[in-house]
Amino acid sequence: MDIAARKWSITEQLALISDDNVLEQIQRFIAKKLRGVAEVEEEISDEEIAGFDRHHAAYMRGDLKGISGKESVKRLRKAQARDEAL
Repeated sequence: MDIAARKWSITEQLALISDDNVLEQIQRFIAKKLRGVAEVEEEISDEEIAGFDRHHAAYMRGDLKGISGKESVKRLRKAQARDEAL
């Protein structure tokens, strides 16, 4: 079965569903899948969260320092120029 025929078959099946809860579940499923296509979603592991927590704790203790908004923009523009030069 080609993709167009498969889509048509699914559309026909959807037309037969009258339960609003089922349609809502299908709609959420499709929305989730489309988000996955638009942007790659990866689960954040417990290990990564622990790393974020350690980094935040170090920042709060003063062991790490942040940069200003102006410096952030400067660095982003520099990186963008470097990427465009490639």
